[in-house]
Amino acid sequence: GREGYLILESNQDIRAWASQIDNASADPSLQLARSDAAARVLLPSSVSNEQFSTRLTVINTSATDGQVNLHIRDSAGVLQASLLNQPIAGYGYLFFEDIHRAAGHANFSGPIEIEGLNGIRVIATEQIVSAQHTGAYLEGVDTSTAGRSLVLYSLENADFRTNLGINNLGTTTANVTIGLVDKNGVQLGNLTTTVPAGGLTQLNRVN
Repeated sequence: GREGYLILESNQDIRAWASQIDNASADPSLQLARSDAAARVLLPSSVSNEQFSTRLTVINTSATDGQVNLHIRDSAGVLQASLLNQPIAGYGYLFFEDIHRAAGHANFSGPIEIEGLNGIRVIATEQIVSAQHTGAYLEGVDTSTAGRSLVLYSLENADFRTNLGINNLGTTTANVTIGLVDKNGVQLGNLTTTVPAGGLTQLNRVN
């Protein structure tokens, strides 16, 4: 087979997406094309257990060779493992079939931080997969673009539920208020939670 990443160039503004389809189950998994490379990125969550594993791709968007550091934290924000000075070619990429196994972890979940060294800028994408089905993608985000007011669509009915994950990129505990608003702009309810520094809080069935 062939694998690699795609580079698109255009004389007009474009957006692009890819649908990676599991040939056995026909399950699709969608990924957006991106141009937001950064010196430091956060992957909001990852998991390794008997049911799921996490594939990780790190792309060097710079022309020069460099290295990356990967820091794996648990949901409390405690550093669990680091993969340091991983070499990456100019315009090249690193691929980990199971990032937690590569780091010597099992039965683990938590965020991953990736730091580009020697001035390189990187894009990171992970895919959480199960033995039976193609999994969903999570995109690495530029840590410098974190905000204090965010908006997400949330759905709860007989067919779907929404679990909410919140990452804290700060150095102290984050106090977060979450409001549920209907299509007419009326607030239906709210709740509060905390997120440890460097950590992750997940609220299941948040609606």
